[in-house]
Amino acid sequence: MKIGIIADTIFRENRTGVGRSNKTLVDNIVRMKPEDMEIYLIHCGKTTNTSYNNYGIKEICIKEGWELPKFPLSATMTALHRPLFLRGFDIIHYPDSRPPINFWMTGSKTLLTQHGIAPLILERNLSSAGELFLNHLLKWISKKADLHITVSQSEKYQLTQKFGLPEDKIEVIYHGVEHDKFKPFKNHDILFNSLRDKFGIEVPYILHVSSCMNKKNVVRIVQAFARIIKQNHISHRLVIAGSGGTGYKDMLVEIEASKIKDRVILTGHIGDEWLPKLYAAADMLVFPSLHESFGLPILESMACGTPVVTSNVYSMPEIAGDAGVLVDPEDVNSIAKGIWSLLSDEGYKRELSFKGIQRAKMFTWERCAKEHLRVYKNLL
Repeated sequence: MKIGIIADTIFRENRTGVGRSNKTLVDNIVRMKPEDMEIYLIHCGKTTNTSYNNYGIKEICIKEGWELPKFPLSATMTALHRPLFLRGFDIIHYPDSRPPINFWMTGSKTLLTQHGIAPLILERNLSSAGELFLNHLLKWISKKADLHITVSQSEKYQLTQKFGLPEDKIEVIYHGVEHDKFKPFKNHDILFNSLRDKFGIEVPYILHVSSCMNKKNVVRIVQAFARIIKQNHISHRLVIAGSGGTGYKDMLVEIEASKIKDRVILTGHIGDEWLPKLYAAADMLVFPSLHESFGLPILESMACGTPVVTSNVYSMPEIAGDAGVLVDPEDVNSIAKGIWSLLSDEGYKRELSFKGIQRAKMFTWERCAKEHLRVYKNLL
């Protein structure tokens, strides 16, 4: 069995959620690869020193396509030459939702992982024209795939409704948690000192982790935090880890307007080394997104023993279960009440910390990789 995995995202620096999850998935797949399976990692070039040579995994480098200025098509989707080089594979797996628009022309079975179609789901002025165009294009080309993987039951339902895909063409495989990295820290003094030295962060603090896109709801997070400061005497700071998204400028404007600049710390992009430490030292993670297909920070935070305030819509209740505080993401008062429910009740916070650790144990990358190998075999 000859499997080609499109691995562009895992060989890039500053990986965001999709890139991090793809890399961890591939790490686990190659470790448990059966003898009757050949795996090729296909990419457009490396900006990292990541290598799988020790596992006998082969790499194929095929450059990306072209991009026109101000034209809403990614280079990956316009890499029309790629399928011409990928004949002879039994399966081609696109794990990052952006295949070339002629991806089905290889003669291979094709598998697409869908990480979320927020612009089509939210249907409001939260996405650029380019994002909407790409999602409508994805809707059209997705019907050419033999099978789809999505990361929650919620997103499977959305794909049937928005893309018109039949249920038997969609497999749900949940992400996992890197439990060797994301776990409670025993020596809090060393942890707190390292964060102060690296980022100037003093405890206690409330944490938000995301790319700061509009759908991440960062403006309402700032508004809720400002409301709590105004109504209650707390010493907490708000730490926002992430940058560059469509909602980042609006967030900066709101921080200035709320007059809480001295209580907000912006770290920018956080590397893999520091992310578990940020989770573990926080009083809570605030993650009230307007839409998530999964919500990896929810699991990572819970695995570190840090309770989570998240949304009561789409996949987030499915992932958090009874281990998170669920709020209405469109209601600033609801978000503020969710945060305050943990700040004002130490016993409740400890209870959710314990529940979160237990729930996170249900999600492993080993199980996720085994499910992918099962899907590869069944597809043939």
